[in-house]
Amino acid sequence: MSLWTRVKSVGDALWAPSKVGFGPGEPLSPVAPSEQPRRADYQVGRNMLVSPRASESRSVTFSQMRQLARIHGVLRTVIEKRKDELKGLEWTIAVKPEFMGKGYEPEAKEALKFFEKPDLENTFDQWLGMLTEDIFVIDAPCLFKERDRLGNLRSLQVIDGSTILVLVDDRGRVPAPPQMAYEQKFKADVIGQSVEKTTFTAAISNPTSLTPIVVDTGKLYIDTSWASLGNTEKASTIVDFNWKISEGVLPFKALNGSLSYTDRSEKKRHIELEGTFAFNAVTNDLWANFTAQTPIFARLQFTGPAITGGNSTFVLDGCYVIDSFGALEDKDGLDVVKLKLVSIKDAISAKEWQAVLTNSLATMP
Repeated sequence: MSLWTRVKSVGDALWAPSKVGFGPGEPLSPVAPSEQPRRADYQVGRNMLVSPRASESRSVTFSQMRQLARIHGVLRTVIEKRKDELKGLEWTIAVKPEFMGKGYEPEAKEALKFFEKPDLENTFDQWLGMLTEDIFVIDAPCLFKERDRLGNLRSLQVIDGSTILVLVDDRGRVPAPPQMAYEQKFKADVIGQSVEKTTFTAAISNPTSLTPIVVDTGKLYIDTSWASLGNTEKASTIVDFNWKISEGVLPFKALNGSLSYTDRSEKKRHIELEGTFAFNAVTNDLWANFTAQTPIFARLQFTGPAITGGNSTFVLDGCYVIDSFGALEDKDGLDVVKLKLVSIKDAISAKEWQAVLTNSLATMP
């Protein structure tokens, strides 16, 4: 019997029941229809997932790797150094000596001209920087070959590799042409809005005078609960900030361009705290809060000389989640990052935010 005949016969062999005591037992009967073996135990419905590579059970997501590469100073320096080294290499596209004079010179010149702007927008160095960013940060570079109507290569577009889902067939392999093997996935948050009729009170007049606040003399407190807020000062951390109340009210806009508040749409009212923070141990802790989306309790306090006109104290308190964590930047020789905090309601204290102005009197009235 030849080896190939014996290999083919193995697949047709039936299970022989065990005839010994305390044996291995007979295998479970298949519950799925008869099929060929799979390369790997892939997740059921894998090709239907919205987030690419969600079935791989990665402990670190693509977005976390991108954020780490943006804010970690040493890592960012190493990445930029490697990108600069690649951009500094001299290169050309030319015909090999053994093929000189055989009519390949025009094609070499055309290819060289193509790579001057591979995506028709950026120079080769800029294009290479975009491609190597995804190589070094998420290890998922991706290029889309854009073609003209005749099928000729028109450009090479750098695509965000974190949006590409690699498909598999029934046996867990990447499908062969002409079947589709890759798919770009996007997801979006859809926010519903309730519309209701309402009436408004008379308009509030604008203030006649404004009281300036000196940010440099203010204090920042960050704690883990509303009850302990104001106990832990974070000195030399906040550089500047913008604290605003978002009412979430959107007027109805008619076709003629007029605005009507009788019929309006509403979103959740919240506070937005956008600020520039010094890059130190405090912001490292805030990075952990950002990745885990755990709430923080922050207080901005201004007392005495910080407010013009006496011994007043102005306090802005809030329970926040960090909505965005910016890249590491330089401001007047100081490493800083920009954060955006959005208020949420604390389930324990049932509070979300408060603004308190206290006037201290020299004598009792």
